[in-house]
Amino acid sequence: MEFQRLSVDDVVAAVRQLPDKQCASDPLPTSLLKENVDVLAPFLTELFNRSLILGAVPKTFKSAHITPLTKKQDLDPAEPKSYQPISNLTVLSKTLERLVARQLLDYLSAADLLPDVQSAYRAHYSTETAVRKVLGDILRAVDVCVCNIICLAVCLELCRALDKVDIGTVRRHFASPHRLGPEVSRLSTLSSPDMSISSICAT
Repeated sequence: MEFQRLSVDDVVAAVRQLPDKQCASDPLPTSLLKENVDVLAPFLTELFNRSLILGAVPKTFKSAHITPLTKKQDLDPAEPKSYQPISNLTVLSKTLERLVARQLLDYLSAADLLPDVQSAYRAHYSTETAVRKVLGDILRAVDVCVCNIICLAVCLELCRALDKVDIGTVRRHFASPHRLGPEVSRLSTLSSPDMSISSICAT
């Protein structure tokens, strides 16, 4: 896979689709960015294309504003383990991320590499579609079951399971020519020594 060069129209459309919100580390409000996107788009397009060509994300794009939020309302606020960190990247970082994700998903869909049952990170799919799929499977299994046969559904919640995956293995997996190709592995999001698997998947 090779990333295609972005056009000014691509960037303008992506910026105009942004929600009107920003984090504390953003240099200007999103509303102001959207109002002046026609002026700024050529510069942003050049910046984003250089990022794709060089396979490097600007350091400022990796800086996030961290907000600790309690996991549940009934947890002890004095206990550090009661909190989970919420990372908010800058608007420009999220814009580049969305443009890259769009090309990546188009490639995966065209190459038929997305599992039919995957609901995460796909348009028109959600936790609702995943639940409906499981429920449909259960109902079909019940319909064909004979007497004395029980249909069971086992659901697991693996907290931080993705962070247990070795990042070196993921790099080698993406670098394989039989996977996504060397162009994808060049992106420095997979080269940061402190990058976790869950943060990669969250993008």
